[in-house]
Parts: sequence; structure tokens; C-alpha cells
Amino acid sequence: MPTRKAHVFVLLVFFFLVAVLIMFNDFLAVALMSGFLGFARSFIQVPLPLVFAEYNLQRFPSAFGLYSVIFGIIAVMIGPFIGKQCVTFEAS
Repeated sequence: MPTRKAHVFVLLVFFFLVAVLIMFNDFLAVALMSGFLGFARSFIQVPLPLVFAEYNLQRFPSAFGLYSVIFGIIAVMIGPFIGKQCVTFEAS
């Protein structure tokens, strides 16, 4: 499987697991899902600096900084949504 397709696949699995994670209340299920999410996230983020460095080494710091800022903003924006979903599933 080519690297790009593998990353897209793992990214889709990651989003699916996040969606499934908010539906569980059991500690063991949440612990297992957190482990799978950690694996998927590390599989996406570890090779990323290598791709940036291979493409253009002179612009690597600015490109990786921009990536980090965008990822941080997305994480801050999605956090309240996940919290709202947890409250919704908890109430029903």
C-alpha cells in the first residue's frame, strides 16, 4: 500500500475511533479505544517531519510550525464538540 493511501486510511480509522469513543462509558472500552487512538495518531504524526524535510529542508521549520498551529486550532475547535456529544449520549 502506498504511503499516501496508508496515511489516509489511518486518518479515517482515527476519526471513526474518535466517533466511537464518545459512545462508551465502560473504563476498559475507553482505555482500549484510547490506546488505538494513540497508535493511529502516532502513525500519522511521526513520519510527517520526514516528509516535510524530504520535500524542502530550508522551509522545514516554518512548514512544521504552521502544521502544529493548524493542528492545535483544530484540536481546540473539536474539543467542545466532543464534550457536547458526551453530554448528549450521557443524558439519553
